[in-house]
Amino acid sequence: MVQEVIVFWGLWCMWLAAGAFSMVLLMYIPAPYGKFVRTGYGPVVRSDIGWVIQESPSFIVFLLSALFSEYWSLEASLLGLLFLVHYFNRCFVFPFNMRKGKKSTTLAVIAAALLFTLGNGYLQGRGLFHYDPPENSVQNLSFWAGVSLWALGFFQNVRHDQILAELSQKGEYGIPHGGWFEYVSCANYLSETLEWLGWAIAANTVTAYLFAFWTFANLFPRALSQHRWYKLKFDNYSSLNRRAFIPKLV
Repeated sequence: MVQEVIVFWGLWCMWLAAGAFSMVLLMYIPAPYGKFVRTGYGPVVRSDIGWVIQESPSFIVFLLSALFSEYWSLEASLLGLLFLVHYFNRCFVFPFNMRKGKKSTTLAVIAAALLFTLGNGYLQGRGLFHYDPPENSVQNLSFWAGVSLWALGFFQNVRHDQILAELSQKGEYGIPHGGWFEYVSCANYLSETLEWLGWAIAANTVTAYLFAFWTFANLFPRALSQHRWYKLKFDNYSSLNRRAFIPKLV
C-alpha cells in the first residue's frame, strides 16, 4: 500500500503545477461564470446552488482531517478555526446573498472547483495537522501579523461581497462603489488574496503558501478579465481611474 506521506507530497507537487497552468490558462480564457457564461461548458446551473456544491468539500474535508488528526497544537488549532470560519461563510452564508436564479455558472466550472476544494481541503487539513504543521509560534510577532492580515482580508472580503450582492439585486450588472472598489475593479478578489496570504504568513509552511499562490493564480487573471469587461461595458469606466487588482499598479 502506498504510504500517505507519498500521496500528500505527490499531490502537493501536482497542485503547484496545476496552479501555474491554471493561471496561464485563465489569462487567455475567462472562467465561464457569471457575466462570462457561454456555451460549450456543459449545462448552466444556478450560481447559488453551484456555489454550495463546489465549496462545501473544503469545509467538510478540512474538518474531517482535523478531527481525525494525531497532531494538535495551539497554532494549528487557531489557523484551522480561521480556515473553517472562511469556508462556513463561503458555503453557508455567501451563496444565499446571491440573486437567486439570475446569476449562472456552468457544470464545467462546478466540476473544476470541486476538484480544487477536495484537493485543497485535504492538503491544508492534513498538512496543518500532520505532514506540514505550522512553523510559526503564537509567541512570534509574525504569527499575529499574519492573523491580522487574514482578519483584514476576511472582513473586507465579506464587505465587498455584500456590496456586489446589493448591486446584483437590481437585476443588471452595474459598477460597484464603496470601500476598495474605489481603487480596484475586483476588491473582493484582492481582499481574499490578502486573507490567504496572511494565513500563510501565520503558518509559515510551504503548504499554506501553496494555497496563497493558488488563490492569486485563480483570482488575478479573473480580475484582469473583469476589469476589461467593465471598460468595454461602461463608457465612463476609465474615468474612474481604477486598476484591476492592485491600487495604482495593475
